Amino acid sequence: STDNSVDIIKKFDESDQRIKFISQNHKGASAAWNLALGVSSGEYITFNPSDDYSDPKRIEKQVDYFLNNDVDILGTHIKVIDKSGKEIPHGKLYYNRNIDLNKVENWIWNVYLHGPSVMFKKELIAELGYFDENMISSDWLFWIKCLVNSKKFSVLEEELCCWRKHGKNLSENNNVRKDSTFFEYLFISSVW
Repeated sequence: STDNSVDIIKKFDESDQRIKFISQNHKGASAAWNLALGVSSGEYITFNPSDDYSDPKRIEKQVDYFLNNDVDILGTHIKVIDKSGKEIPHGKLYYNRNIDLNKVENWIWNVYLHGPSVMFKKELIAELGYFDENMISSDWLFWIKCLVNSKKFSVLEEELCCWRKHGKNLSENNNVRKDSTFFEYLFISSVW
């Protein structure tokens, strides 16, 4: 971190038992997620990248949805913002389409689940394993694992997560071919 966020977090860590400050050298998002998952104790998991932010009621609304619905993975609709935080008009963003994510055919050509908007049951990690630290889109691969293992997806149709687009987003600048990875994973799953 180039600001004083570490000092601020350490103060919360000292005064609030729910907060656990952990740190590691930069090894990628998946390694950070896996480290956090290893020390987490909650029933539900969500991640928030440093350049995105969530509506203050997002977590409350997602937990409430979990408590009242049969679901394992829950995303939300998103807003797109620029580097200064101003909303970017986006028309009908593909993340905000009302698509049944429990159908295999809806995962072939695109990802309609925005990772930072997702909350999922921690028990999925014990059952399906951690995020693959060798992939840029390891969250996407994890959702596919969930899909082929009949986990239930849903999306809150509220824009509760803000995705900051600034031209340096890893999700926008990688060479991973998600469509070929999808078929590779389906093949691997069929062998299990």
